[in-house]
Amino acid sequence: MSGVYLRALESQDIDVWCGWFNSTPVTDFMNKGIFPNTVEKQTEFFLRISNSQTDVQLGICLREQSIETLVGIIGIHGIDWVHRRGDVSIVLGSHGAGKGVGTAAIGLIVRHGFEKMNLRKLTAGMWANNFACIRAFAKNGFVREGVLRESYHYKGGYVDELRYGLIRPDWEKAQA
Repeated sequence: MSGVYLRALESQDIDVWCGWFNSTPVTDFMNKGIFPNTVEKQTEFFLRISNSQTDVQLGICLREQSIETLVGIIGIHGIDWVHRRGDVSIVLGSHGAGKGVGTAAIGLIVRHGFEKMNLRKLTAGMWANNFACIRAFAKNGFVREGVLRESYHYKGGYVDELRYGLIRPDWEKAQA
């Protein structure tokens, strides 16, 4: 999808993404939104992540005409520099959902992880009932590697966590 790009997060973005973590539609398939979120908590997170050597967090932006809108955040976390791997996370606010933005952003962070950071493997976890997330990662070449049964409480029951992975040689073949 054209018009989607990633950029460094800035302190003025905190108010925007803090609201996402307090929104039931945004956090419905996430382990977020259970406890109220505050700007103070997100400011602490922003400062920690900005200084981390094992995390990269970027804003997902959508440019329509000349207007830039922050529509999500995406990152690579728990980066293991010895084994050259990390775990991708993504959150889309309501303005980014259902437009192919997530799929495009995952493609951009994969390229960043493999080409700029020289990682060899990227992983991601998602709830088994988050079908949009599953499709977005699959469209970017991620394959299901495992299931953690009944990991999350959801609306009176439990759902599995799916673990997906993508290794650089497979991604490079798909780019050719």
